Amino acid sequence: MTLEKTAILYEESVLPGFSEFRYLTRAGVDKASMEDFDYVSESRASFNGFARRLRVAKSIESITFNDFGEGTSKGYEALNRHFLMFSAFERYVTDCEGIEKGMYHLALQKVPASMFEQIKDAFDIVDTNDAVFNFLLQNCNSFAQRRSLKEFRKGEGARKGLYVSAMLRNCFAHGILTAHPKGAPTGAIEMLCNFMSDFLYNALCYDFNQRLQEVRQNMT
Repeated sequence: MTLEKTAILYEESVLPGFSEFRYLTRAGVDKASMEDFDYVSESRASFNGFARRLRVAKSIESITFNDFGEGTSKGYEALNRHFLMFSAFERYVTDCEGIEKGMYHLALQKVPASMFEQIKDAFDIVDTNDAVFNFLLQNCNSFAQRRSLKEFRKGEGARKGLYVSAMLRNCFAHGILTAHPKGAPTGAIEMLCNFMSDFLYNALCYDFNQRLQEVRQNMT
């Protein structure tokens, strides 16, 4: 199958292969099913919604907040960017992969564990005094996720770094997290949110691409 037969969709610019995926799974073409991609059956509409949200999240270049200093404005910009990227991630893993909410360490199974090790490396560089980690831990209401955060910090289970992203989203959405948590190093939230946004985006694209390649191989 070549892209000459495929309408190139807007989402292709942020999710390479999306147009081909849409063609392969289109009703009447029936070259591949959602199950062939190891997605939940009948989740094609949900996948389209994920792709649209991903495009929105990836399209943010800058957000200006009036009456805030530059550092604070950039911190809130990063928090909002991460909020949207995590919502795209959550739609993908729950609606398409079929992962139960709160079990994020089981998500993105096509992504190697080595890739998740980047999260701890970045966290160690940014949160030099554990102020951000302690803040996230103190505001985590789930025993299981709190345990996962501790295991992540100890280097036990690289995939559990996803709970850093989950808690950044939760704390910001509930109005608890600001651009400058008490005691946190200058710019820590901005750097961490921007890193996690980029990480989630790259991991989502990697996971999807691996599934698409497997389907292509099975069709030959």
